[in-house]
Amino acid sequence: MTLYVAENHHCHRMTNIQEGHYTIALPWKEDPPCIENNRSLAEHRLRSLKKHLVRDSDLQVKYNTCVEDLLHKGCAKKAPAITVPGRTWYLPHHAVFHPAKPGKVRIVFDCSAKYRGSSLNDKLLQGPDLTNSLVGVLARFSQEAVAVMADIESMFHQVKVTPEDCNAL
Repeated sequence: MTLYVAENHHCHRMTNIQEGHYTIALPWKEDPPCIENNRSLAEHRLRSLKKHLVRDSDLQVKYNTCVEDLLHKGCAKKAPAITVPGRTWYLPHHAVFHPAKPGKVRIVFDCSAKYRGSSLNDKLLQGPDLTNSLVGVLARFSQEAVAVMADIESMFHQVKVTPEDCNAL
């Protein structure tokens, strides 16, 4: 099965479902993309994060557990030593805490981090805003007797990226 998503007169190919996950190509504004290697920025942010984690051993343990979980689930892997010119981007990351979930740490990858005036987000097409309006959601609650809500665990990690785009992440 092959799906195609059309947006802004560009057509982006979604490949087969593999091991229960969609595999998609990144929606580049220009294909092939031309992104600068931002390794120095990512290393700078990593040194900053490391200093923070060294000062807070509890956070360090939780952060390391999150990283190990991403590696174990196959959502992340060690970056290769060889870079692909024009297609390599390193994602800085940091910890985020949710007030309703005390003690839980979530790793956020910063696709909007700027390097020489540009970010990964700047190089990708933006999809439509599919967020439902609160008024619409509340109005639909009165239509039926039962309401259902669901949450997909680690939703963004459920979609894989084509091998040729992996170096951009």
